[in-house]
Amino acid sequence: MTFLNPLILFGLAAISVPILIHLLNLSKVRKIEFSTLRFLKELQKSKMRRIKLRQLILLALRILAIAFLVLGFADPVLKGSGGTYSGASGAVIILDNSFSMSADGGRVFSNAKESVRSVLNSLEGNREIYFVRNSEIGNSSAELLSLTANEAVEKLERSEVSFKPFNFNEALITAAKLFENSSGSAGDLFIITDNQSVNYSGSAGLKLPDRLRKVNLYVVNCGMDDLNNISIDSGFSNQGTVLAGMESRGDFMVHNYSRFGQENTGAKFFLNGSYYGDFFTDLGTNESKEAVVSFRTDKSGTNTAEAQLAGTSESDDQLKQDNSEFITFTIPDKIRVKIVSGSSSESAYPEIALRTAQSIMATETGETSGLYDISKSDIIDNSLENADVLIIAGRKSISSEESESVKNFLERGGGVLYFPSRETEQSSFNDNLFGLAGNLRLTNKVTLENEANQSLSDVDFDHPLLKGVFRNKGLNLTSGGEIDAPNTKEYFRVLLSDKVKPIIRFANADPFLSEVSTGEGKLIVFSMPLSSEAGNLGVSSIFVPLLTRSVNYLSSNLELHPRYEVGQQNIVRLSGINRPIKVINPKGESDSIEIEQLNAGSAYFMLQYSDFSSFPGIYTFIDSAGRTSAFALNHNAGESNLLRMEKGKLLNELNAKGFSSADYSEWNEIQESYLASRKGRQLWPYFILLALAALAVEKFYSRKLERGES
Repeated sequence: MTFLNPLILFGLAAISVPILIHLLNLSKVRKIEFSTLRFLKELQKSKMRRIKLRQLILLALRILAIAFLVLGFADPVLKGSGGTYSGASGAVIILDNSFSMSADGGRVFSNAKESVRSVLNSLEGNREIYFVRNSEIGNSSAELLSLTANEAVEKLERSEVSFKPFNFNEALITAAKLFENSSGSAGDLFIITDNQSVNYSGSAGLKLPDRLRKVNLYVVNCGMDDLNNISIDSGFSNQGTVLAGMESRGDFMVHNYSRFGQENTGAKFFLNGSYYGDFFTDLGTNESKEAVVSFRTDKSGTNTAEAQLAGTSESDDQLKQDNSEFITFTIPDKIRVKIVSGSSSESAYPEIALRTAQSIMATETGETSGLYDISKSDIIDNSLENADVLIIAGRKSISSEESESVKNFLERGGGVLYFPSRETEQSSFNDNLFGLAGNLRLTNKVTLENEANQSLSDVDFDHPLLKGVFRNKGLNLTSGGEIDAPNTKEYFRVLLSDKVKPIIRFANADPFLSEVSTGEGKLIVFSMPLSSEAGNLGVSSIFVPLLTRSVNYLSSNLELHPRYEVGQQNIVRLSGINRPIKVINPKGESDSIEIEQLNAGSAYFMLQYSDFSSFPGIYTFIDSAGRTSAFALNHNAGESNLLRMEKGKLLNELNAKGFSSADYSEWNEIQESYLASRKGRQLWPYFILLALAALAVEKFYSRKLERGES
C-alpha cells in the first residue's frame, strides 16, 4: 500500500491530543461520597479497573478515529498491476473500426470512441501516444506516427467505420512494432473492440513478441449481447462455368445470425449493372442457406453481377455493410482446345462431341456458335501455351518431356481431360503425369463379361461440373438418382488419394470420373477408354454433355478462387490483358499504381490494401493496349457474426499468450479500471468509514460512562 498524498501523514501527530487529555484527566482528584467504609477496598479495585478499561477504550477509539481520518486524506492505494513509470513511456491505443462496430445504429462505435476519450484523459502529459485505427493496419496509405493527446483527439473525431476486418493477432503485432519505436522501456496497450469471437480466430498459435511481455494490456469491450444480423456472401462459390447465350446458375450464401427465424428473406440480383430478378428463402435461427438464381447473358468478356439483400428490418439486420455480394466472371469468345491422341479414331470422339455441342447452342441462340477453337496433334509441345484445355485420348504412354509441359500448363491454370487407351502403360502415366498431380494412380484393367451389369451411381451432383447444368435442349443430364451408363466392357481402376475427388462412380464403387487439382489447374480423368472395344462411351447419350461440360469447367471461365476481401493483400487473377498499368475503383477513381506481377508471364497480380482499395465493389484493370479485366472485392464474411467472446475465455487466452496481468473492462469503466491498475485501488473511502465508525463507538461509550452504566 502506498499514499498519493504522503505529506498528510504528518497529521498523525494529532493523535497526541487525546493522549494528553487522557493523561491530564488521570491527574485530577475526584471526590466520591459514600455512606459506609465497608467493602471500600473491594469497591475501589473493581470500579477502578472498569473505569480505566473504558478510558483506555475511549482513548483507543479517539486515536483510531484521528488516525483513520489522516490516512484517508493521505489517499492510500493498493499497488496496481500496471506499476508506475518514471519519465516518458509509450501508450498504444488501437481502435477497432471494422464495420461490425456500426451495430445498434452506431451506438457500439460511439461507445468505443467515448472509451478512447477516457483513456486519453487518463494518460499523463509526458506519455508518447500512438493512436491507431484498425483500418490503418496493413494500409499502404497510412503512416503511423506518435501523437500528442490533442492530435489524438482530433484524429478520433474524424474516425469512421471501415470495411477492414479486425484481427486481434494483427493488432498485437502492430502494437509490438510501435512499442519498438517508443523511447520508453515500458508502456500500456489499449485494444478497444466489440470483442467478436471471430476476431480471435487463430490467436492461440500466435507467439507473443518479447517486447509485448513488458506491456500492460487493457482490452475494452464495447460490444453488446443479443444483436441480430442477416448477411450475404460467397457468390458463385460452387458454380463452374457460364456460357454466352445459355441459361446458367449462380449461388450465394445467406446467413441469419440471430435468435429468431426469418421468413421470405429476399435479395435482388443485378447483372452487368441492370436489375435482373430476385430470389427468396426462409432462414431458421442461426441458419445459413444457399440461395440460387438462374440467369442468362449474351455478353462475352468480363461480366459483373451483384446480389443485394432487400426488405430486412433494422432490428433483424444490424449491419448494412454485408448486404451486398459482388462477383465477376469472364465468358471467352473461344475456348482453345488441343486434342492429343495416339489413335485418330479415339481423338475423333471429343472433336465430334464439341462440334455437336456448338450446333446445339447455335440452334438455341439462333446464332452461329464458334465457342470451341479445336486443334489436333500427335505430340505435346510448347504449342500448349496457346491452349485453354488439353484432351489426351488414346495415348499408350507419355514421355517425361511431355509430362513437364503438361505440369507447367497445369500450374499456369490450364485444364487437362484424360481418356486412357486400351493398351495404356500405367507406369508411364503414373510415374510422369499422375505422379505430378496428387498421386492419382491407374491400376489394373477390369474386363467385364456382362457389360450390362455395370451401371453408374454415387453421382456428385453438387460438383461444379454437374451442378445445375444441362437444362438446354440436347444437353440434359439428370439432376438426381442414377444416370444411364455407357455399355462398359473394359475400364481401368483408379486409385484415389486424399487429393483426388471422385465425381461419378460405377455401381461397384470404382471411379468412373475423377478430378484432381494441381497448381492453379485441374485434371479430370475418365477411367474408361473411348475405343469401341472397351464399350460405347464415345457414342453414349451422356458423352456429349459430360465432355462439353468438362471442357467448359476446365477452361476456368468462371474461376473458383477464394473470395477477394477488403483489407488484404489480394492476389488477383486477370484474364485477357497483359501487365496492367491502371486500375479504376468502384467510385470511378483511377490510380496508376504499381501492381506487382508474381511471375514473368503470370496472370496473377497483387493488389495492395490502401485507401484506394478500402471498400467493396468492382475494380477494373486496364493495360497499355486499353484492354480491361475486372474482379470483385467484397466484405469480410466473419465480421457479420456479432457473437462476443466470453470474458473468462478471453482472459484465459491472454494469460496463455503471456499477458499475466491483462485487464478486461467495459467501455464505460476503462478510466476507473486503468487508474486502479496504474495507481492501485484507492482505499480512502474505507478509511473514512472506519473513522466514522470509531467516532460512533466512542460516542456510545462516552454516554454510557456519563450515565454511570456498567
